[in-house]
Amino acid sequence: MLTSLSNGAFRTNIGVYNGKDTGVVVTIRLFNGTTQLGSQVVTLGPRSGTQVNRIFDAVGQAGLTTTNAYAVVETDSPTAEVFSYAAVIDNTTTDPIFVTGAEDVRAPAGPGPTAQTINVAVSSYQFAPGTAQPIQVTSGTETTLFFEAADGTHGFSGVPQLGVAGTNTISAAVENDGYGGGGHPATTYRVTFTPPASARGQTFDFWCTVHPTLMRGTLHVN
Repeated sequence: MLTSLSNGAFRTNIGVYNGKDTGVVVTIRLFNGTTQLGSQVVTLGPRSGTQVNRIFDAVGQAGLTTTNAYAVVETDSPTAEVFSYAAVIDNTTTDPIFVTGAEDVRAPAGPGPTAQTINVAVSSYQFAPGTAQPIQVTSGTETTLFFEAADGTHGFSGVPQLGVAGTNTISAAVENDGYGGGGHPATTYRVTFTPPASARGQTFDFWCTVHPTLMRGTLHVN
């Protein structure tokens, strides 16, 4: 278990190392209180490790501000053990705080995963998150994607494999000009879905319907 994780004025990286001679699948579950923010699954070969940078971004919670989140690190086998750590870094000074993993406890009991909303900024020519890094969603969790454009007009193809509908119009607001030109308010797009357990571990492509060759993204189901 990794405690006192921060986001906002800070960023948090989480690393895991497998010291065994066999491979292991590791799930990092990120919590804020009793609310599960999301999860990240990594596969480690024998005697190998990896680091997930900006874990809050990776699970689709880049905009969350907290200084008291924590992560539970689980493996796919009760006999498999991994070493885990976190590095909490001040975004202003870049000073790091090293957090070593304590013995894990069970994830908080509750009625089930809390519904989440992921804000997706749309601009020429990227989805954020989506293009530089996948949108991270959790199977069985009701998820709302909220798209808002920073410039121009864009679209979202949807993800038909998950039953996620798309739209051709996600537009930034345009003001009236001094010569009588008409403006229009911003056009945002919101879609809600629940990823099925059968999609866990899969990554799905999507794209802008206005700029399909220039503007693409991916969505990953944890």
